[in-house]
Amino acid sequence: MLLFLLGLACLFPVCIYCLFLAMLHQRRHPTLFSGAWDFVGVLLALSGFLIFGTAVFLLSFQPAGRQFLLHGGSPSDLRRIGSQGSPFIVSLWFLFYASLASSFAYMIWHRRAFSVLYNITPAEMEYVLQRVIESSHMQSMRRGRRWYIGAEEDIERKMAASNSFGQHSTTVQPQVVPQAVLEVQGSPLMRTVSIFWRSYRNEARQELQAELERELDQFPSSSGSTAGWLITVASALFMAMILTVGTFLLLVLR
Repeated sequence: MLLFLLGLACLFPVCIYCLFLAMLHQRRHPTLFSGAWDFVGVLLALSGFLIFGTAVFLLSFQPAGRQFLLHGGSPSDLRRIGSQGSPFIVSLWFLFYASLASSFAYMIWHRRAFSVLYNITPAEMEYVLQRVIESSHMQSMRRGRRWYIGAEEDIERKMAASNSFGQHSTTVQPQVVPQAVLEVQGSPLMRTVSIFWRSYRNEARQELQAELERELDQFPSSSGSTAGWLITVASALFMAMILTVGTFLLLVLR
């Protein structure tokens, strides 16, 4: 019976997350999220598996824990199992959760270099990004999925360097320095796009993202079936939870 309740706790956050994504894909305009917050949303969706699933996995290492999972018990039984645990099992619990926490913290920090957009295809994103670059009056160059945006003509420094060597030339070749280098990746089927900011200047990224948000507020999203798929998945999970609760009640009331 306890396993039924644990399964319910694991499925509920995933169901809510699918409904949230379906809502985003039903909006009239694309939605932009920072990569860190997008990853936090994924962690919340998987919180049931991460908290209760790992607890079940670690409890299965102890005979008393397996008995508790299969036949149930009171919270006092769970405390008794914890007090009777060997130092190895206690250390295993600590190392497991510490490694999970550190890994998730690193991933949240790493995902700061990403921006995630929902309800837009990669082709539409390329069109929007080109309009943003044109409205910002920035130079750009594209190589595959990678975009080199913005340029800085450091003419005065090159003229000073040439004068120091006694070369008084009136023709100076400007040095082009990209202000932002980013990669656009995504799935046309899922209508999701991620922007990886490989290198950037903070002011350039802030300016581009502000312009991108303004452009997205005016860009109409095309129709797609992603929202319907997500609602179908959420409905299937909801039905599974209802069956879980029904089975639990039958086992309790029989």
